Amino acid sequence: MKKLTLLLVIPLTIIAFTFLTPYSIVEVEDVDNLFVLGYPFIYEAPAFHTSLASQFFILPLLADLLIYFTTLYIIIALINRVRKINLPKFISIPLLTIATLSLAIKLFLIFILYNDNRYELMPSFEMKVLNTHVGSPLTSPRKLPPDNQ
Repeated sequence: MKKLTLLLVIPLTIIAFTFLTPYSIVEVEDVDNLFVLGYPFIYEAPAFHTSLASQFFILPLLADLLIYFTTLYIIIALINRVRKINLPKFISIPLLTIATLSLAIKLFLIFILYNDNRYELMPSFEMKVLNTHVGSPLTSPRKLPPDNQ
């Protein structure tokens, strides 16, 4: 199971976290409604100090990653128990490549391209979730549609 964890569970966790993180519309006091990322815990929100920056919340981010990893580990372990998984190289190498590239691009965007981002342990404001959507954070809109404003 160690080999499957390294070659299958960790890359799938990174890919799922990068491309399939749900985003929500939340209501924040004294601010317009915002698009935020993360499920079940919100780990990214637009920053209030400038328009292109984001706020990242470290503890919810780590909790979300742990939940994604644990869920995928349990699913893979159950499948492996029922039917032995033999992962060929033509699947594991592209999977590792996609996971590495998606993680590198995400880290580049977070730390280098938008260097005005803020990092906090937990959100310092109250949020009320109005609506949740499943999709890619890379394509999530930064502004609300006109009917939700």
